[in-house]
Amino acid sequence: MGYNAEGELGDGTTTDRNSPVLIATGVASVEAAGVHSLFVKPNGQLWAMGLNGNGQLGDGTTTTRLSPVLIT
Repeated sequence: MGYNAEGELGDGTTTDRNSPVLIATGVASVEAAGVHSLFVKPNGQLWAMGLNGNGQLGDGTTTTRLSPVLIT
């Protein structure tokens, strides 16, 4: 929940949320920055979403991601 102007909540929108929205299950850890977020699954997979203008998501692009993208 919270501010979502850059898709950092990963729910496929840029709509701010006042209550939680399920994005993923079985998450081991989460990191939230100003305009992007990351989570790690128990199997070690890293997922990222949000602003990516400088490649900060690590997916090899500068495309902003409104939904989680697997970082390989």
